[in-house]
Amino acid sequence: MSWFDQREDGIGTLASMINSHTKDLEASTALPLGMATRDILTSLSCLSMSFYSSWKLTAVMLATMPIIAILVPLFSARIQPNIEAQTIQLGTATKHATNAFSVLDTVKCYNGQLQEQQRYKHAIKQAASCYYRQITWHAGQTAVLRFITLGMFVQGFWYGSTLIIDDANSAGRNFTAFWSCLLATSSLMAIVPHIMELEKGKMAGAQLCMMLAVSSQTLSPRFGQLQASAHDITFKNVWFSYPAHPDRMVLKGIDLSFLSGKMTFVTGRSGSGKSTLGQLIIKFYAPSDGIVAFGELEVQTISCAWIRNNALLVEQNSVLFNTTIKENIALGKRDPASIAFKEVEEAAEFASIKDAIEDMPDGFNTLVGSEGAALSGGQVQRVALARARLRDPPILILDEPTSALDQVNRLAVVDAIREWRKGKTTIIITHDVSQIRPDDFVYVLEDGKVAEEGLRKALSKTSNSLFQELVKSSRPSRQADRFTGTTLATLSEIDKRYAEHQDVRDELYPMRPFSELLPEREWSTMRRSSRWATALESPLLSGWAPRTSTVIPQPQVTRRSVVHLSPRSPNSPDLNWGGQSRVGSPRLAQSYRAIGPELRDISSIQPRNDSPQYVVEEPRSVSLGKSVEVQRQCPPDYTTKSILATVWPTLASLDRAFLVAGLAAAIIFAASTPVFAFSFSKLLRTFYDPVEHKAMALKYSLVVLAIAAGDAFTLFVAFSLIQRVGQSWVNTFREKALARILDQPRDFFEQDENGISRMISCFDHHAEEMQHMLGRFAGNMVIVITTVVVAITWSLTSCWKLTLVMLACTPVVIVIIKSLKNVAGTIEAQIADEEEQAASIFAEAFNSIKTVRTLTLEDWFRMKHQRAVAAVLKTGFKEGIYVGTFFGLSQGALLFLTAIVFHYGGVLLYTQQVTFEDIMQVITLLLFSISTATSTMASIPKLTACRESASRLLRLVNLPQVSHESDGNEKIESVDDIVFQNVHFRYPSRTETLVLRDLNLQIRQGNSIAIVGASGSGKSTIASLLLKLYPAQPSAIKISGHKIEGLETRTLRRLVAMVSQTLALFPTSISANIVYGLPRSDPLNDPANVRAAATAAGIHDFVSSLPNGYDTVIGEGGMGLSGGQAQRIAVARALARQPHVLILDEATSALDQESAGVIRESISGLRKRQRDKGEKVMTVIVITHCREMMQMCDRVVMLDRGRVVEDGGYEELLKMEGQFAGMMRGEVWKVEREGANKGV
Repeated sequence: MSWFDQREDGIGTLASMINSHTKDLEASTALPLGMATRDILTSLSCLSMSFYSSWKLTAVMLATMPIIAILVPLFSARIQPNIEAQTIQLGTATKHATNAFSVLDTVKCYNGQLQEQQRYKHAIKQAASCYYRQITWHAGQTAVLRFITLGMFVQGFWYGSTLIIDDANSAGRNFTAFWSCLLATSSLMAIVPHIMELEKGKMAGAQLCMMLAVSSQTLSPRFGQLQASAHDITFKNVWFSYPAHPDRMVLKGIDLSFLSGKMTFVTGRSGSGKSTLGQLIIKFYAPSDGIVAFGELEVQTISCAWIRNNALLVEQNSVLFNTTIKENIALGKRDPASIAFKEVEEAAEFASIKDAIEDMPDGFNTLVGSEGAALSGGQVQRVALARARLRDPPILILDEPTSALDQVNRLAVVDAIREWRKGKTTIIITHDVSQIRPDDFVYVLEDGKVAEEGLRKALSKTSNSLFQELVKSSRPSRQADRFTGTTLATLSEIDKRYAEHQDVRDELYPMRPFSELLPEREWSTMRRSSRWATALESPLLSGWAPRTSTVIPQPQVTRRSVVHLSPRSPNSPDLNWGGQSRVGSPRLAQSYRAIGPELRDISSIQPRNDSPQYVVEEPRSVSLGKSVEVQRQCPPDYTTKSILATVWPTLASLDRAFLVAGLAAAIIFAASTPVFAFSFSKLLRTFYDPVEHKAMALKYSLVVLAIAAGDAFTLFVAFSLIQRVGQSWVNTFREKALARILDQPRDFFEQDENGISRMISCFDHHAEEMQHMLGRFAGNMVIVITTVVVAITWSLTSCWKLTLVMLACTPVVIVIIKSLKNVAGTIEAQIADEEEQAASIFAEAFNSIKTVRTLTLEDWFRMKHQRAVAAVLKTGFKEGIYVGTFFGLSQGALLFLTAIVFHYGGVLLYTQQVTFEDIMQVITLLLFSISTATSTMASIPKLTACRESASRLLRLVNLPQVSHESDGNEKIESVDDIVFQNVHFRYPSRTETLVLRDLNLQIRQGNSIAIVGASGSGKSTIASLLLKLYPAQPSAIKISGHKIEGLETRTLRRLVAMVSQTLALFPTSISANIVYGLPRSDPLNDPANVRAAATAAGIHDFVSSLPNGYDTVIGEGGMGLSGGQAQRIAVARALARQPHVLILDEATSALDQESAGVIRESISGLRKRQRDKGEKVMTVIVITHCREMMQMCDRVVMLDRGRVVEDGGYEELLKMEGQFAGMMRGEVWKVEREGANKGV
């Protein structure tokens, strides 16, 4: 993993660069290499003929070849470094674009669009500078070689004249030698346009070989029979720093041991080094010093394959792959294809996800989308746990595996894990100490060291211990204690009554109640700290870990879906056990009746025949409950003409001048070819004119030399300027495409063809291909058309009969060329689609490389990628057959024309209808024209590929520019009251689901308000509407008395800052991350403000401890941060803007209790200082499930099914004993049922 970590541009960019290198290698080894091989062989054949005809003359003509041999490497040495530099800069540009698309909501909410465009523009500008130097040297190389090869005929003529005078050779043999040398040099010159592509391919091949040369460890036979279950895992004086930052030690002399067959907990503050332990055990990294061992064997002496087959790491940010839920779970086994569906169902039932999956229209066959985008965060975690359950490894490492679950499901899943892992080595890394039982062994880490260790019951008795601080920080306030204390007697009586029916409970789930697993003090703490207190205490839930749940609260969500709550069988009992129906039995019914009405009032769920719908949040990118289908929309059918028509309007004045100059030079260059042919024919005639031989030879030799010089100069100007303009043209479209994409509404990114990897391919490979349309093909077409027109016109005046014979054959050539273009275009489109599919698989494997290696899925992805590549190869073979056939016909047709011209010319000469001079003039003109046309024909297959690439980029350039975000031009200076009036809202892509219904809410300026409710009640939607991420109905939302749709979006987002649960870091310094979106001229873009914001977010001390402080680069290619550290930087980013409204959407979910407390105190302190100074107090909107965050606020608003059902102070709502109080006691099922009965 160190190799991946040290990639400066990050893993995402690495996948794109490998794909780009592969395409460059393919492009260079296809047509260019084939044509170069053909031209070399042709040149050698012609030289052989020339030497045979007149070796002396041939040797003199080739006397300049050593000069060419010296010049070519010199020019190439200048070209290659610039190709490498351009590749690096394009990689930087790709990194910026990838990151912007990945955290689009943050980019929009912080007005970062312009900043992202400037970063990308700077990177492609640097890449363009490298490209300009490339083409300058390449054009110079081409021009010099052309001058030398054309000029070599002068010396040949002079020596040929001498041979004729001395009669050492006949004119006919000299004539043959000259023509042979002409064809030989013409063939060599045909290689020159391919040199840059061959150089690119050479560089790409070298880069790919370097990557392939990375050594991989192999299994040592000596340790092949090691038994994982028989060995402790020990750390002996382990020091470790991540390879990307070797100067920062994460672990500092760690000594600890994980006993075989036991469950061990590791806890500590954010950034203390907890997750690093799992990374070392799984052998992602090697310790800098010390020993990590299985028994007596060091981990470094055991193969990676063996370790990862016997140990499994489940990380906090679980990764699912772009396939079905069934296959994602089945990937837990080494041979997914052999897994029975029943095993997958059982694993899903274990993780309490089975019913939620079955509620989806396609059930287990539902595609989860990229990175599990079709599921909520909690569902992703439970699918990952189901996958781990199916693997059932001897060693299991769980790193915050339930962080996205509510407290009820979290404890239930942990309890299920305990039952499953009895007698197996299990390591649970967590900052949630409520999961730890008295007899569990705990390691407490602090600053990379083991601060404390021992059983929880022993650590709990140690006064002033670090563990005691962690426990205290996780306890709610005394007010909450008083509230929950009123229900203890009732709950104790219920638990006692339910204990009489222990046999029934054991029949269902033979586990111990939660309340039996901890002493009363710890159990009370856990109960008070949970918003599901009643449900936890309920014997229905405390007796076992419920395996499934029809409606599952998910705190980490962003979108809504409809899930049906209904009994699974007509024979289901009155009680639906966690959403999973059981066939009724007399014993069960009797026991349930004996429990009494108290319990049924608190936690029972009565099945309903009408299957009420519950809105459950889900990610925005894919519709939950629907299979993810490929929704590719073919790019518009842009023609070559329509694409080139976009050039002139796009260019700046200077580039337009360059284009005019380049085209003028191309026309002059094209005209010089017939002139050269005419002069050359005159020169050839001197072989047969002994009278004026010397005078004519001198005259036309000088003319040919002058034309060659002019030809080379105009070629240099045309080649360099047109390609320069082509790069500017494409870069302009790159910038426009990025701007259009960043302005698109959120629904745009839900479509499959708008996936990140596909769009990045448009900016990278497709843009480079598009540049060739102007830089190479447009210029060549001007040259070909001009050359052919001038040559034919000239030929008609010299010998119209011979010219007409040639023109009579051109319709056949045109038909062949048209067929070649159509066939190549059709197949290129198919290949482009298949290549994108293969590239997306490749990118998915690289972006999830840790999960791939943890699950040893290298072979699975290799086979999946090979199938995709095989499809590309199959289509490529088809392209080779069809395109090769028409390409061969086109090349053969031109040679056939040459033969006809020679034959008919001989006939005309034999019948004395024309003179030899006229015949030579026409043949020379036509042959030069045919040679030019031939070289252009060879580029037709490449031209169709470039046209397909241009169509894909232009689709992004022409995206609609107007959306709801561009509406409104009113600018406000401050945010006063915020009013939601009768708001109804549906997500544009989920119009069948009403998320907010008749919402009425007023948020007064300076208030702090907590918005709470069950998952799917519409909390996060309120934040999205306030920031205009989605359009609200007209006049429904007013800010400071202004309709939100009339407000300028940038101004609104400047005054409102949001911290979401999803982490968003940019590949730049910590300081730049904190001031992200603030213009340089903004007074808040100041180091002092950065430090103040970091201090308020509790991250200043950590940043100051880094060697580079606030200049430390983070994000892709930078230093890795823990989840808590990254979240605190996000909080600092919001505070640095000094917003009028601060929205915290589960902003402390990734933090330990102490860090979360710092955030709460900072925000409360800031508002208090503002109030004391008489300043305008910041409005705070907190979207949370956390009790402490609710207590911090002035008001609490309870939402249920998109409506405000309760509104008041925290204590006030508790005393009301309404839905809020029920939710805080864990009566979520009861709340939802009441809402359904009321028809909400």
